[in-house]
Amino acid sequence: PPSQLYLVLDFYCKTYPNVDLNKIVLKVFKVSGSDSLCDLGEVARKQAYQRSVSLDWGEGS
Repeated sequence: PPSQLYLVLDFYCKTYPNVDLNKIVLKVFKVSGSDSLCDLGEVARKQAYQRSVSLDWGEGS
């Protein structure tokens, strides 16, 4: 089954209200417990990018 996609953005959303996904370097991690992160690498980044481009970003979304 496909995994869920959670996007956690570390931005100054009030300073930069509009997001250009072409300028963002995505990082994808598997979270296990409260302090364990595993970087899932380039394939996961490409998949996350493809899934995220259909989302509405910025003010009024």
